[in-house]
Amino acid sequence: MKHIIMTGCKKAEYQEYKLDKMEPDEVMGKTIVSVISPGTELARYKEAQYPYEPGYACIFEVEEIGDSVTDISIGDTVFCEGKHRSYQRMPETKCHIVPENMAVEDTVFVRFVKMAHSIRCLSQKKHFSVLGRGLVASFLKQIDGCTNNSDVIFDCTENEKTILTYPPGSTIYLVGRPWRQNSKLSAHNIYSLVFLNRITLKSGWEERSDDYESYMKLQRQIKIENLYDIDKPANCQAVYNRFLNNRKKLTTIFDWREEENAKRS
Repeated sequence: MKHIIMTGCKKAEYQEYKLDKMEPDEVMGKTIVSVISPGTELARYKEAQYPYEPGYACIFEVEEIGDSVTDISIGDTVFCEGKHRSYQRMPETKCHIVPENMAVEDTVFVRFVKMAHSIRCLSQKKHFSVLGRGLVASFLKQIDGCTNNSDVIFDCTENEKTILTYPPGSTIYLVGRPWRQNSKLSAHNIYSLVFLNRITLKSGWEERSDDYESYMKLQRQIKIENLYDIDKPANCQAVYNRFLNNRKKLTTIFDWREEENAKRS
C-alpha cells in the first residue's frame, strides 16, 4: 500500500506503508479520491514536525467490515476525513455513505461545505460579507445572505494585514487559520485599529458536527466545477510545488483508482 508523506521542508514523497490490523468497529477499503486542503497542507509542506502525513478528506469503497459494524456494508462508497492513502481504515462512526447519484469528485468536498455552513451559523445576522479566495471562502460566497456590503465579515485570508481594510464598526470572524506571520504589524497596531474603529474580532473556528448526510444535501446547491484539477498521487511533489507557484485551480484531487500499487498487501 502507498501513501503521501512529507519528509522535510517542501519535500513530499509517495511511499509504501503498512496498514494496521482492523478493529471490530472499523471498516476498510481502497481509496477512490482524496482532496488537498490548500491552507492546512501547504502550511505543513513548508513547516511541520516531519515526517508528516497530510490528508483532509477522501472517498473509498468498503472491502472489509469489522464484526461489530452494523450500518455499512461491503461495496458501499463512503466519505471520511482520511489521509492521502491508497487504503483507508476507519471507525464506522467516522464513515458516511455517499448517495448513488453524487459523483465522488463532488462529494469529497463535503468537508469544506460543512465548514462553510458551520462558519455561517456563527452569526445570526441576515447578511454577511466574505474576504478571501480559497475553498471555504468560495463556498461561503454561495450561501444565501452573502453581500459585498455587510458589517459582518468572514475573513478567510489568513493574513493579519486585512485588518487595514475592515470598515469601522464591523464584526470580523477570523476564519483563515494564522499559520504564520504575514506582515510586520505589531499587536499595538492591531489593538489601535480595533479600538479606534470600534471593530469586534471573533474566532471563526467552526462548531464540530458530523451530520454529513445533511451536508451532502446542502452540497447539491454548491457549484464545484472548475475549482480543482486531478492528478496522480505519485506526482505529489509536483502537485504541492504548484501551490507555491500561482496554481490555476483552488485545489487538486488525487485519483487513486489507477494506482498499480494500491492493492492491499
